[in-house]
Amino acid sequence: MVDSHIHLEHRQKSAKNPRADVVKAAPDAPLRAYVRLDELLTMVPFSASTVWRKSKDGSFVKATRLSARITAWNRQAVLQWLEHKEVAR
Repeated sequence: MVDSHIHLEHRQKSAKNPRADVVKAAPDAPLRAYVRLDELLTMVPFSASTVWRKSKDGSFVKATRLSARITAWNRQAVLQWLEHKEVAR
């Protein structure tokens, strides 16, 4: 009886946020090919609006639409851009 209650509670939590378990596992997960805006902001010294502006005008890595509601940046391209900026200093 208790087990079925736990499973039902877990399913209800998963329905509210289906990626909750994936998000918790992300820090230990291998590096992904793309980074979303929240992670990108920890990598670059820009605000979100500056990232979008620079992506649009070509002075930063172009954003990639992964789906209708998901935009991300290629991690390797961002790291190369950062390395190029460090070398230019």
